Amino acid sequence: MAGADAYLRNITSSLRVYLAEFSIRPDLHAVIQPRVGNDGELFTVAAILNMELLKGEVMAHLIRAEEDSCHVLVFPELCIPPDFLVEIKEWLDAKELKNLKLVIAGSFHELDGGEGDGVFVNRCHVLLANGSELTELQQDKLLHLSLPSTASLNEDIRCALNVSLVSSSIGCCSVAICLDLAQSLTPAIAYERLPIVWLWVPSMSKKTEAHLDHAKKLFLAQGTRSLCSNQSGISVNGTSALRPENEAAIHTSFAYYSTKSVINRSIGNSSSAEKSYEDPFKESLSTSYRIYDAPLPERSKQS
Repeated sequence: MAGADAYLRNITSSLRVYLAEFSIRPDLHAVIQPRVGNDGELFTVAAILNMELLKGEVMAHLIRAEEDSCHVLVFPELCIPPDFLVEIKEWLDAKELKNLKLVIAGSFHELDGGEGDGVFVNRCHVLLANGSELTELQQDKLLHLSLPSTASLNEDIRCALNVSLVSSSIGCCSVAICLDLAQSLTPAIAYERLPIVWLWVPSMSKKTEAHLDHAKKLFLAQGTRSLCSNQSGISVNGTSALRPENEAAIHTSFAYYSTKSVINRSIGNSSSAEKSYEDPFKESLSTSYRIYDAPLPERSKQS
């Protein structure tokens, strides 16, 4: 992780992490096909129908993260399509950011391989502050999603078999996409056996109780700090999904890096992670986000 260390090595006491959510519901254009030889259907997300609206929020998050002296920005799952990822890279390349070091660019369904013989994956890209990609930390999703409206509608992706681990001056880093954390204690995904210090989690789920429960177990097992950016309100082909349209918006992103309390309430530029805050969502806000100051492990502080 030599490229990242050029940005991270001067961080000495705590890592300031920005977890982004969208106040505008991403409207996912899902392509649904019958499953050959089985009941049910398969889906892939081909585009975000209201991406032009979301672009403004994405850029607002990037600018605010830099202005609030954040080191890492995490976007939710299935919210950054490949074509817009290119625009983010170009924007970062054109800027000379002083604070932001890493952008965990959510994830999206991408065709891995050529047209005709390729397969879809749910892939997370990690960007450095200069817009270049930290390919060593690229991660494909390990478990596919079944939409809650029907168990017969499943994510049509090739599930990964490997977990990317990258060492750095602040500790070992990795990525878990949504269910990969929520179901991370299954035999197939033994995150609790890995020496991960920083686990970046792009997620799209109505609730994050399972994510949070497993984050606690990972912390107790290995001291893993889990930082989850979750989008709970979406639409699929114009119809509300996960959280109903008339249900009040809630923040479901969280950070877990302490056994003293459930660290899932900090918001805005609040720097004290041990304090509890009222639910900060206001409908007048154009964007929603949380900022956490997560202390580095002792060995990182000394290095």
